Amino acid sequence: MKRKLLSVLPFLGILLTSASSIAQTADTQDTIKVEIKDSNLPTLKSFRTWDIGGAIGLTAPNMDISSTSFTRDCSWALSLNATKFFSYSFALRAELLTGKLVGNGSKEGSNAKYSFDSRINYEFAVMGMFQLGNFAYVNRDPRLAFYGYLGAGIVNTDPNVYRTGVDPNPSKNYYIGTVGLDSVKTDDTKDYHNLNQFILPVGVGFKFHYSENISFTTDFSVRFSTSDKMDGFYTHLSATDAYSYLNVGVAYHLGKGRNVLQWSKPSQNLVAQVTTTRKAKVDEGSMDTDGDGVSDRFDKEPNTPAGVKVYGDGTTVPVVQASQEAKEDVSTMINNGAWLPSIFFEVNSIKINPKYDESLTSIVVVLNDHPELKLEIIGSADTRASQDYNKSLGQTRADAVKERLVKFYGVDSARLTTKSVGADNNIAKDINLNRRVDFRIIK
Repeated sequence: MKRKLLSVLPFLGILLTSASSIAQTADTQDTIKVEIKDSNLPTLKSFRTWDIGGAIGLTAPNMDISSTSFTRDCSWALSLNATKFFSYSFALRAELLTGKLVGNGSKEGSNAKYSFDSRINYEFAVMGMFQLGNFAYVNRDPRLAFYGYLGAGIVNTDPNVYRTGVDPNPSKNYYIGTVGLDSVKTDDTKDYHNLNQFILPVGVGFKFHYSENISFTTDFSVRFSTSDKMDGFYTHLSATDAYSYLNVGVAYHLGKGRNVLQWSKPSQNLVAQVTTTRKAKVDEGSMDTDGDGVSDRFDKEPNTPAGVKVYGDGTTVPVVQASQEAKEDVSTMINNGAWLPSIFFEVNSIKINPKYDESLTSIVVVLNDHPELKLEIIGSADTRASQDYNKSLGQTRADAVKERLVKFYGVDSARLTTKSVGADNNIAKDINLNRRVDFRIIK
């Protein structure tokens, strides 16, 4: 009877929940932050968004004259549909259906002696469809999708009511109505033929992507009418009529190209875009066209000749070629106990900033042009620590510069001596100028 249909509604909810659970697969990955412009993402124009299809299935009534046995009351129906997808997960479907409903009465109650058959001349409905799992889950099977739908439409029926075992011709029309709560009689003044009623279809289903152009579907729906006249048997204070439709069908994806919107996963498109962007960034960051050890992304001189030394930004370290005049000037400086450019340090640091490579290169040029010369490397510190600490820090700075000249520039260590003056040689109020190493030429 009609109450049995109410038990179907919780089942539909459970099916929807189960469908989404089956579609989900755990996926734990390291996260990355990549900026992707909207213009790089695919648009609807790049997808096939239209389907046409058909289905065949079984109907079962839930009406005044229907039994509790599905096999006893089932009949058939055919349907055609056209579907337009507006996003990965949402679509509108228009459906045209025709078929038949039959009912053989219930074994209990006053309607047991009646039966009916009702021709569904046509049913037209428009439904909103939501495809579960298409957006939320990256790792679902790409060939399988679950969906649900809800819609509204109109149905036109021709019911025929007859008394079971009494009326030899089922086409004889008995239009049964009630004049009281318990009395049932034939009412020949009522004609429910060619009756139009509103219908509200609610359903769930799943589909399988068989090939590039073809998908197979199966779904179950309940069609709620807004009247109690689909079976030709109107009962006072009775619930409205409804019927269920279980079917299998096929859908053809219209358009050209391989990208069918409903079978595309935006999460995969996003992952692919992120992967492409990340790979491009990695390639860009690792490419070094001129082989100078600085990637092209940061190289200010990307065409440095082979073998030329460069700074961290890719600019060439200048090689000072001493002219004869310069050599004579150096000789004059030497005779007067000359000093060469100083190297400055950060607070409590012994690290030599690459920007001083130019100064060290100039010093090496002088030493190479004057092999008789020796250098005294003098380390200093500012006044913000103890005398012993400053003395040690100055010596460590001097030793670091000596090591740099020996290992990087190849200067003979025998030509270099080091010492520390700690904070005893502060030359300025600006303490930044006191954290340094000085050079003194020794003949």
